[in-house]
Amino acid sequence: MCSQVFAQQLTVTGKVFDEEKRPLPGASIKIKGLPNGTSSAGDGVYSIKASIGQTIVFSFIGTLSQEIKVGSDRVIDVVLKNDASQLSEVQITGALGIKSPKRQLGSASQTVDGTDVAQTQRENFINGLQGRVAGVDVVSSSGMPGASSQIFIRGISSVSSNNQPLMVIDGVPMDNSARSTGDFAGRAFSQENSTADFTNRSADINPEDIESYNILKGPEAAALYGIDAANGAIIITTKRGKAGDGRINYNNSIRIDQVTNAPEIQTEYGVGRNGVPGSGYSIYYFGPKYDGSVPVYDNISNFFETSVTQKHNLSFEGGSDKSTYRISSSYNGQNGVVPNSDVRSLSLVASNTTQIKPWVKLDAAITYSNSNVNSVFKGAGGPLLNLLVWPATDDAKNYLNPDGTRRTLNFDNESENPYFNVNKNWIKQKNSRILTAVGLNFTLTKWLNLDTKLGYDTYSNGADMLRHPESSYARTVGGTYDESVTNVRNLTLRSTLMGNLKDILPKFSMRFNVGMETRDDYRKTNSMQVENFLDPNFVSINNAAAASRFSKTTITQRRLMGAYGSFVFSYDKDLLALTLTGRNDWSSTLPVQNQSFFYPSASLAFNFTDLTPFQGFKSILSEGKLRASIARVGRDASPYRVFPALEFKETLGGGYGYGNYGPNPDLVPEMITSYEFGGNFSFLKDRINVDLTYYSKKTDNQIIGGIRSSYGTGFILSQMNGGSTKNWGYEAMVVGKPILKDNFSWTTTVNFAAQRSVLVKLPQDLPETYNSDTWFYGDLRSASVPGLPITSFTSRFIEKNNNGEILISPANGLPIASTTYIPNGSDRWPDWTMGINNRFTYKGFSFSFLLDIRKGGDVFNGTQHFLTTRGLAPTTLDRERPRIISGVLKDGLQNSDNPTRNNITIIPYLADSYYILGVQPEMFIEKDVNYLRLRDLTFNYTLPSKLLARTGFIKSARVFTTITDLFIITNYTGLDPATNGNNAAVGGAGGFGMDYGNFSIPTGFNIGFSIGL
Repeated sequence: MCSQVFAQQLTVTGKVFDEEKRPLPGASIKIKGLPNGTSSAGDGVYSIKASIGQTIVFSFIGTLSQEIKVGSDRVIDVVLKNDASQLSEVQITGALGIKSPKRQLGSASQTVDGTDVAQTQRENFINGLQGRVAGVDVVSSSGMPGASSQIFIRGISSVSSNNQPLMVIDGVPMDNSARSTGDFAGRAFSQENSTADFTNRSADINPEDIESYNILKGPEAAALYGIDAANGAIIITTKRGKAGDGRINYNNSIRIDQVTNAPEIQTEYGVGRNGVPGSGYSIYYFGPKYDGSVPVYDNISNFFETSVTQKHNLSFEGGSDKSTYRISSSYNGQNGVVPNSDVRSLSLVASNTTQIKPWVKLDAAITYSNSNVNSVFKGAGGPLLNLLVWPATDDAKNYLNPDGTRRTLNFDNESENPYFNVNKNWIKQKNSRILTAVGLNFTLTKWLNLDTKLGYDTYSNGADMLRHPESSYARTVGGTYDESVTNVRNLTLRSTLMGNLKDILPKFSMRFNVGMETRDDYRKTNSMQVENFLDPNFVSINNAAAASRFSKTTITQRRLMGAYGSFVFSYDKDLLALTLTGRNDWSSTLPVQNQSFFYPSASLAFNFTDLTPFQGFKSILSEGKLRASIARVGRDASPYRVFPALEFKETLGGGYGYGNYGPNPDLVPEMITSYEFGGNFSFLKDRINVDLTYYSKKTDNQIIGGIRSSYGTGFILSQMNGGSTKNWGYEAMVVGKPILKDNFSWTTTVNFAAQRSVLVKLPQDLPETYNSDTWFYGDLRSASVPGLPITSFTSRFIEKNNNGEILISPANGLPIASTTYIPNGSDRWPDWTMGINNRFTYKGFSFSFLLDIRKGGDVFNGTQHFLTTRGLAPTTLDRERPRIISGVLKDGLQNSDNPTRNNITIIPYLADSYYILGVQPEMFIEKDVNYLRLRDLTFNYTLPSKLLARTGFIKSARVFTTITDLFIITNYTGLDPATNGNNAAVGGAGGFGMDYGNFSIPTGFNIGFSIGL
């Protein structure tokens, strides 16, 4: 009899899907009546041995279980549908990796499936989150390979510090910083953060290895992580192996990127000034019209290249019910649309979960990544502006003389040839990183666990920058070459005691977590610069005399210790759930007397549909929860701001002296007080889900850096308390399933956010603070002024008399610009944003697209101002028309009862100062910029399991195509309103909304396949 049963045993394979026909990883597959089983892999594939007549049970939290009797069919695909009655059991991974029932959460969070982000095929997963989460905004510095990206949750709250959220991967804080040009030893050229860009370190993580993202939006949601999570937290869970037979998964994609737009320029008037041809100080286009006697070259279209990217991912996974493993590798090779820009990256990931003993479980993961990025300068130092200004009558590709030297155009202030720029000036980055997370969980009793975590994040980042001796940017010093190497070590140790006490009183239960955490951050940067090259084409630190070499070493250390606890009191099966948290931190960056500070939080969840009066409406309102939370979170200062620091001096005699930053021995932690109200509602048996939130956040005693000090102190800048800011806004997310059939489904997700900010006050009642990194173009800068939004501009302005009439110079008939900077009524932050994600499935086919919508917000179009002052903007074509600027002369009578009306006629063709001096940057702030962007579009086809079963070895196969940034509809006249004039290292309000010489994001076309064996 036994041999007969054994002969009838089959290996049953197939896939498990959710009701939206997406692969469902981690589903339980067991033989009914037997204790052991398996689970589905990351692609939903499973394999289990069963005998004919036995019953396979498929189950997953929050879904209806299915039982299928085994017949002769060896392939069984299953769709598990949601069970509204079990939704209370859904677990959300929150702070410190603690899993909490969704019904107990009293603050806003949102989960994004890692597959949704990975299928966009973007190299930096941060960019794949844009448009998917209410209140989350991502700004990329450019469309070039390795470009840095900033991510903000609920806007900007800090005037000068970092506003980005904490990244946590597998329970370990992850460094997501980007290199600043302040790391370099550059002297003659302090390479500004507006012209050099460096990759932010989230790019080291392969999106294909990420299982899910949970975004904790407010301080109240991330309070247990402490001061680094004051701007929220992004909790990343990477993939783990699934029990069952070993599986091999491989996928690849090929992408082509192309530039689809460029600034419009006029081609009627040639090089010259005031209607006279010739080469002057710089290239201006106020000369005579072209006569058609010389050829015209399309330098702009000819410059850009078609970018080709290839990505390969290979993984192995498997294991038993006691131990699982997953090993994955990935390679990404990308060539940019700009010549000589590319990325080559490799990552290796290994993870293991093992039940060492019934009371000890190991969870470990290690990631190694290596990347090489070759990029060009951007903004004022990049090729785009000079590409636009290069004479159309000259072939820009011909940038060298026969002897290999640079070919010039004989201008006194020679513009940089764009081809010379990208071939002779460059930025190179190399990064090697190891990120380790090891956790041990001890089951001490049935109700008490001890969870320990060791995290070690270390990397070496090298960056080289070259300005050729013949470059316009370094000609006066004979070329510059910078080398900089930064070594980073971040160590995290954490132990958390977790308990779950049920029925401590009738209808009451309690969960608690208490623990301690130590973080030790170390960063050392060695930099050297040389100038005045001995050999113009030899790139080496040794290529200069000793007197032309400059070095700099910077060491930054910070230690943080924290003790924390959270207590969840639940009444009547989570009808009411109260969560209380508290944390005390000790920070090394604050004075001894102020190093210790405590902050609490509280949240309440009320699942009102559990009440008897609502039971009769379950078919309409399946679930309903009201929630409220309040929290205070502290934040420390930058390192080395308490005591004066010595540094090497290049003044006569050398030696050491104090730096520019003065000490402040009285610094106290800034405190953020945040509260929110909201609700979660599920209608029509989970067919419609609504999440609504209102929040408010105020930061007091804000620590603001870069405050100008009195020269009498011996210092230039200082960091001090005293600033206060306020943010508030609304968020909404609606998930609807209009169609949910066996063979066809349609799911739509809409998220909406509206956020405002105001700078309440500055230390010592200062009238303004600005970030010098954003003062990179003319008379306009990113600044914050009390009583106005944090994300404002200040600029010089056109003077007016007491009646508001423009003041005109009697000397030239042009408006008179002020010498001071004032606010100009701008706010770069949008009025609201919206993301609309639609997904359609039909049998093995799926189609999805994401629309990213923005309403309002101001953008400075510096590129257009530059083209106008050079005579290239199409708006300058009416230059031969005489005009009188409306206004009054500034002749002493401007504020009298009878001011002198301006009667000076100007013909810009003969007086190009009308455009060069008569237009101010503030005139090019484009108000209320809107856009609708097709962020990404994906088509998938999954081959049927029964068809693959015939091969005997292929378990799953899928082909896909993805298009990114296919189109944008906008009232912005520049290339791309989602722009950043700085890199991601710049804090505060940064340079987003400042467009000067920026490349737009190219359109990408992906095609690829994945296969599982």
